[in-house]
Amino acid sequence: MTTDDVVWSHDAYVDRQPPNPAAVTMATYVESVEATDESTILIHLNRPTAFQSREIGFWPISSRAYYESVGEDEFRRTGMGTGPFRITDNRIGELTEMEANSHYWEPDRAAKVAKLRLLLVPELTTRIAQLQTEEVDIIEGVADPRARQLEETDGLKRGLPHGPTSGSERHSPFRLTRKR
Repeated sequence: MTTDDVVWSHDAYVDRQPPNPAAVTMATYVESVEATDESTILIHLNRPTAFQSREIGFWPISSRAYYESVGEDEFRRTGMGTGPFRITDNRIGELTEMEANSHYWEPDRAAKVAKLRLLLVPELTTRIAQLQTEEVDIIEGVADPRARQLEETDGLKRGLPHGPTSGSERHSPFRLTRKR
């Protein structure tokens, strides 16, 4: 991974079709990203902006060489990155399964679970039912007053999502988690 990969990843993220909603938000703040040397990137803003780092400093970073070696279809299926998890199964529009990356570069932030399964469930009532029947452990995007009502359910707790959020999640920033 190089700083040139960071720039390439940013450009691919904001230029992809169909557009990613988070990339559209980021593009309102970020004019460009530049690699100034082998260990530094410079983020040029469109205008002076008071922001939280998650609004401009988050995009998936991958190796351009890897992408070019496997091609778009394989890359979309398996991905590549330096994060705490490694993709083991990716069914676009359905689910992504991951396992802990044993070679993760930052031990203090290594995965705390061996496996992770993310389901794409667009309908809120279905996500809530999955949580209540213990099919899933975490759901996001539940707004008040529904979040308050569900918090009264034994075994559930409410919290704020961690990491980047889309614009709609910022207006309903609640995550419901099964207590363990």
